[in-house]
Amino acid sequence: MKVRGLQQQLANSGYLLPSQRDVLSRLLFQLAFNDFSRLAIIGASGSGKSTLALALAELFSEAEEISVNVAMLQAPIAEALLASQLGKQWFATSDLTEQNLLQRLQNVDADTRYILITDNPELLSAEQYAWILSLPVTLFVFTTQADSQMQLNLTIPGLTLADCEQLLQAEQLEPLALAERFANCQNNLHKLISPAPARTARAARKPVVRRPKAPLIAACVGAALILLFILTSWLNSTPSADQAKPAEEMAIVPIPQVQSATTSPETIAAASDSALMDLPNDARMPELAEAEVEAEPEPAIVAMPSNAENIKAAIIDEAKTVVAEPTVATTLNNVQPLPAKLLQESVLTPEPEVKREQDTPKVHQHGALLATPAQHFVVQIAVLSSENALSRFKRNYPKLSIQVYQRSWQGRGQWVIVSQSFASNTAAKQYVQQLPSALSSAGPFIKSVGAVQQEIKAWQRLQLAQSSQDN
Repeated sequence: MKVRGLQQQLANSGYLLPSQRDVLSRLLFQLAFNDFSRLAIIGASGSGKSTLALALAELFSEAEEISVNVAMLQAPIAEALLASQLGKQWFATSDLTEQNLLQRLQNVDADTRYILITDNPELLSAEQYAWILSLPVTLFVFTTQADSQMQLNLTIPGLTLADCEQLLQAEQLEPLALAERFANCQNNLHKLISPAPARTARAARKPVVRRPKAPLIAACVGAALILLFILTSWLNSTPSADQAKPAEEMAIVPIPQVQSATTSPETIAAASDSALMDLPNDARMPELAEAEVEAEPEPAIVAMPSNAENIKAAIIDEAKTVVAEPTVATTLNNVQPLPAKLLQESVLTPEPEVKREQDTPKVHQHGALLATPAQHFVVQIAVLSSENALSRFKRNYPKLSIQVYQRSWQGRGQWVIVSQSFASNTAAKQYVQQLPSALSSAGPFIKSVGAVQQEIKAWQRLQLAQSSQDN
């Protein structure tokens, strides 16, 4: 069969999908080299069989290089109307019986090819289907199952994403929504075109799932508030250990000042402290630590329990023992006491918090990069995960002029090494060619300074947020 004109008509048709045009192209290719008279195009429900049948009938009707007489049969159809409908399409008369139609087909001109296109032949009765197969015409059937009586069984391929883009072009869907529609259609054009029932069913299920959640959440919040109120009331009603002590049991006792020729005031204070450490726990005086760190040995006012007189006598006896025994005094004199100012700062003044960032020298050039015009370019040479790796890089390439900035990538800090800025992309490409072979093989690439500045600002905002949380 001469199909060149048919192929040109098929190429000019714009209403067919890419996969449908591919099926008809394969069919015309088979007709060009094989004299088939019975052909089957196989596809599942919703694969576009009816559209292909109409497109094939239109191609044959407009053929110019061959003489074609086309009839199209849509099943199901009554047996009394089968012959009359075909006779009306082929010979413009509906008064033919099955025998008369068969005789006229046997006596037609040999130069004219009679073609019958049947859609859904499985809906015909067995007698009707057998009679159609006996007709001396070229038969095309678009069915759901392969037929061994056919000389060629051609399968319709599944839908592609290109088909979906063309078919849903008017809806202007986003790529993600288009891919979701394509995945849910299951190679069915009807489901692809009208997905409204699926959305309606999904929307109807949402209130059923959400209704029981509101009372449950309210109950949980109420229980949490009640528990918090009970805990707060219990904490406020519990007196502290310091408040439970009556004021009458506290006494003011001056610490005696004991001096000798061989013992300094600091030594006596240390001895007094050792004497206090030997006392029971209930007789210790935490406030004595403040008196011991004073620069001048003055009497200190210390809050003590009611047995303060016994403690006072023990302190005086201990001080006399220190003065009387030269061995102990000599040992204590060898101990270098800390200055009183340092002791006071260590005891009374908490050490101020110092940010780690102030102690370590800055290894980045954020200021220089932020001051560079955003339209300039830099070459990203390497991305390191630690400051030690950055130090090794600088030792390996001491003559390489680089800039370093920090960024946060997937929750981790990184040190990014870039080149000096370039005003044009061409200059940056020349710099890449001049890099050492070990660095050029790692895949350096060019990026704008504006992109670098965005990463620096994001890292600075993250550091500021972390410091505010720590405070």
